[in-house]
Amino acid sequence: MSKLISALSPVSIGFILFRITNLYNEIYKWLNILINKGNELEGFVIMPNHLHLLIFVTETENINMLLANGKRFLAYEIIKRLELQQQYELLNQLELAVTAKEKQRKKKHRVFEVSSDIKPCYTEKFLLQKLNYIHNNLQLLNGNWQTYRKNIFIRVLRFIF
Repeated sequence: MSKLISALSPVSIGFILFRITNLYNEIYKWLNILINKGNELEGFVIMPNHLHLLIFVTETENINMLLANGKRFLAYEIIKRLELQQQYELLNQLELAVTAKEKQRKKKHRVFEVSSDIKPCYTEKFLLQKLNYIHNNLQLLNGNWQTYRKNIFIRVLRFIF
């Protein structure tokens, strides 16, 4: 079954954390980890503040655990880079987003939204609709996507039906 992860979004949507921290290579590392585990990446787009994936997840993978591990991996890197850049205002806002329950578990920052929008893609029509959606997401950059062109990459590997 193909699954669409509609968005992995940093909690502070007003900030373009992926761009501020130049996180693109780390995202590519995570995508390679997914592929090396046997998952098939059908399409993706990395935006300045979120990520869309169209991925076929193997039967042995738990999609929620896969995403939780990815978010944790990327969040640690975002925090590390913000600290190196001395982005204290951003770090403070990410600290303020942590709930009381999370603080009890020693969580220091909330970088990503709690949930991801996961939609199973059972038909070719739905799969193509979601692929077009992530492709058209580039137009949401206020017509100024050339600014981000070098850091945005859309890829369609293959479709198996």
